[in-house]
Amino acid sequence: MAARLTRTAGLALVLVGALTAAGCGPAPGPSGAAGPSGSAGASLPSGSTAQASVGPGDTGSTAGLATPDLVPTADVAAAAQRLQTTLQAQGFRLDLMNPPARPAEPVGLDRTPRSVYRVDLADPDTGIVVIYDLADAAVAANAAHTLAAYLASGFGQTNFPLDAQFAVAQVGPTVVMTWWAASRTSDPTAAERAFDAVASVGQPVPVTK
Repeated sequence: MAARLTRTAGLALVLVGALTAAGCGPAPGPSGAAGPSGSAGASLPSGSTAQASVGPGDTGSTAGLATPDLVPTADVAAAAQRLQTTLQAQGFRLDLMNPPARPAEPVGLDRTPRSVYRVDLADPDTGIVVIYDLADAAVAANAAHTLAAYLASGFGQTNFPLDAQFAVAQVGPTVVMTWWAASRTSDPTAAERAFDAVASVGQPVPVTK
């Protein structure tokens, strides 16, 4: 009899322990599913949405940067036409670059709408021309000086060859930037001729290295 009572008492203690443990488990989340903080049971605040991934072309360090337009704005197209006319007289052609390059640029201008073109030179990474679209001519003039000062600084040249030469100009409400380097081309004569043709359009802003 004593042995049966002992076994019965032991089973009762085990049952009480199990019930106690169940009562101390994680509380159900708002959806009714139990789970620790941050688990599937949690919900977003009212009006918020979950973002599964970063948008195309954006990273934590480039969020908000302007994506080059493959369909130029009217002002950019007008500036490009002026460049095209000048380049054709030298035997060159100006085409939209796809995918577009993204040269180094100062903060602020990196969020400015632009289209990227390329002169039809033999080497694929030469003859790049960026046309920025600003609000008006006064804003463009200020942006051109900002860009020229940036390219003249040591920091602004970190992504370019040591022998790179730059041209920045205001063309109406746009800013045109191009560069060339003898070390990056198999035909320096043609590359320099194309560079000089682009640099001759608009109001130049010197880049003094």
